[in-house]
Amino acid sequence: MVSVGHAGASEAVTQELHAALEHHELLKVKIHTAERATLHQIAAELAQRTDATLVQTIGRIVVLYRASQQPRLVLP
Repeated sequence: MVSVGHAGASEAVTQELHAALEHHELLKVKIHTAERATLHQIAAELAQRTDATLVQTIGRIVVLYRASQQPRLVLP
């Protein structure tokens, strides 16, 4: 799980997500923000910056998916 602080989607967070998605493909991201609109905006920005698919949002947890160069998950 990767945590995003109040500063939002910084370049360091984006680089960490790139590395984690390449290794794990499916990743939970916890976004620490008080406003729901800001949470959805940050989630969409992170998905766009990492070329990932926003799978779901539950509370402050966002699930991202991106196939790696050597896929580990087989989707039906």
